[in-house]
Amino acid sequence: MNKKIKILLAVVLFAMILLFTTNVNAGSMNQLKGYFDVTQEGDVTVYKLKENAALDIIVGIEDDPYNGSPLTPKPENVVIDLAGHKLTNYTTGCEVIQVYNGSTLTIKDSSERKTGEITQKSGTTQVLIRNNGTLNIEGGKFSTIGENSQGGVIENSGNLTINGGDFKLEATNSKISTINNNTNGTVTINGGTFSTKSDHSVISNAGKLTLKGGEVSTEFTNPTNWLVDNMGDLTVTGDTKITKGASTSAAIGNLPKYSNAKITVSGGKLESESDLIRNYEGNVEISGGELTTTGSGNVVVNSSGNLTITGGTLTAQKADNAVYVGSNSTVSILGGKIEAPKGSVYVEDPETTEIEVAKNVGTLETKEVEGYGVFTTKDGKEITGKYEDITFKVKVDEKEVSSIELIEGSKATLNLTAVLGDSQIELADSVLAEVEDTQFATYTDGELTALKVGETKLVLKLGEVSSNINIIVVASATEQPNQPEQTEQPEEQEQPDDPNQQEEQEQPEESDQQEEQDQPEEDQPEEEQQEEQEQPDEKNNDDNVNTPSTGDYIIPVAIILVFVVAANVIYFIRKKQK
Repeated sequence: MNKKIKILLAVVLFAMILLFTTNVNAGSMNQLKGYFDVTQEGDVTVYKLKENAALDIIVGIEDDPYNGSPLTPKPENVVIDLAGHKLTNYTTGCEVIQVYNGSTLTIKDSSERKTGEITQKSGTTQVLIRNNGTLNIEGGKFSTIGENSQGGVIENSGNLTINGGDFKLEATNSKISTINNNTNGTVTINGGTFSTKSDHSVISNAGKLTLKGGEVSTEFTNPTNWLVDNMGDLTVTGDTKITKGASTSAAIGNLPKYSNAKITVSGGKLESESDLIRNYEGNVEISGGELTTTGSGNVVVNSSGNLTITGGTLTAQKADNAVYVGSNSTVSILGGKIEAPKGSVYVEDPETTEIEVAKNVGTLETKEVEGYGVFTTKDGKEITGKYEDITFKVKVDEKEVSSIELIEGSKATLNLTAVLGDSQIELADSVLAEVEDTQFATYTDGELTALKVGETKLVLKLGEVSSNINIIVVASATEQPNQPEQTEQPEEQEQPDDPNQQEEQEQPEESDQQEEQDQPEEDQPEEEQQEEQEQPDEKNNDDNVNTPSTGDYIIPVAIILVFVVAANVIYFIRKKQK
């Protein structure tokens, strides 16, 4: 056989082998198993990466026939072991890994030097990993690269648990955060480091996010966005560390217009040069943790939402106040330790703020607003209220009275208290009292002494509010001053013409003139109207996304090669026959 024909037949054979044995670069785990050492551990299939690879992986589907039809879900439990190698996406329009709903993927790195890495090509328009099922990450390095890349590291719409690893968004033009948790997503972070070089937050939460550990920071010196922004339910506890440098934004906070957003802090070490926690219309509860600002920022800025502090240490090293309370707020600070160079808690507008602050947590300062004051309750708490909402209680022998009647020369011990509004909270501040006309009575050290028959008033004062209560002094029953003597008249004796007939004596009637004490009407402030919650747009579920046929380009190439070689063989055979 001609040598050239033999060569051409060898090329054909090679093309056929290439056609039927070459691995594809996009598809299910089963289609991509050529890149892994595959073992079975119970119901878990372990895929150990053999070398660096560029793949578009979908976990939880049937083998894709690449015919353009929707992918068919096939739930599976998979472990991908990076084993010290690098995994990147094959196509810039695809994620490196997608996890379908109903499937579970665990990512780990068993290498001794922990060099396993998942990254992406520059210019990628998708996130690194998209999870719609259950994703557990034990370790590895996860990063986006290139100025033109638009995606973040992980977008979650399922259940995500991170126990370790390094997560870094290096694409400065990324459109989303390093970790983006959608409305129906649940994320638990027990460890790992999280950072960004973009002007977006490191973690954005619209679902449920629990930070039990790990370190969250940013490499930008002046990012415009927060480290952790919240529109859902955020819990910070355990050994979580959040560190933020100088900025005009806060480290963590509830975004505006999300009245149902909630941040709960029960542990962790949170530090920021700028504001540490900022709350708009949402809710913040702090019961533990070390919260510190080292620059000009406040520890907590509560613009118009609800703030409750029952524990923890809040320290502002340089800012005037640790807690700044804006207008239309509801604030309750009943525990914890709050320290700042000036007032620990500053209230911007007391007239529109409902606040109670325990006396032992620091100094409460408010703007000087006429008709407003801060009062101390019997149990040691400080509360702020309007003077016009204060009423007085006067008790004689433990019986509340609206006026006082005493016999001339007698004494009575009075119990005077003030009450703030409908709350019926008794204020411990001393109620000042003095008698208007001291010729009738005197008041000293809680004791009222009646001096002379007549009427006067006891004037009660607390702050800028005052009220009066009537005092009536009457003569004793044995003494009737200025009363004419009565002449005895003989029984049944008529003296019709006696000019000296004695007129009957008219007795003066005693009258009790008890005036009711005017009680000031309470002026309850109207509660602010809560704005409708705007939920962020939910990311598209990719369960039915068609996977591009990338990686299958070798098939048409091989077919063309077969036809070319066959044509040359026929040509040489015919030429030889001639």
